[in-house]
Amino acid sequence: MATAVEAKIDDALLARLAALTFSPAIPVAYPNVAFTPPAGRHFRAFIFRNPTDRTAFRTRVLNGIMQVSVYSPLNEGPKPADELAGAIVAHFDPSLPWLTSEGVTVRMDPGKPPYAGSAMRDPDAAYWMVPVTINWFAQINS
Repeated sequence: MATAVEAKIDDALLARLAALTFSPAIPVAYPNVAFTPPAGRHFRAFIFRNPTDRTAFRTRVLNGIMQVSVYSPLNEGPKPADELAGAIVAHFDPSLPWLTSEGVTVRMDPGKPPYAGSAMRDPDAAYWMVPVTINWFAQINS
């Protein structure tokens, strides 16, 4: 059971990612969890936080991005990675229900919807990588 708000936000975002399934399954590298990249497709998840804002109503607004990097073997063309990136974008659509974890509600920012960025060759391995950016925020009464 998480006690820190930040941990609850992480739990909500990563649980949403884990709920996205493919056949065959796509392995996911979660933050600070041992992972050996397979030779095939896989995802790597990262959560970044921005400075906390405070509203006039004694509410803290925590916000940031979750980046899910889609890795696909080289020489397959862009389509396999783009298709997976598109599925992640749709899975985190801001119009979908909000995410919750232990009383903390996380919302996808409707003003900055998820998007798949420009693809690039991973310089350290034989992969084609497409970054997917998901903007999130959570309001915490304090």
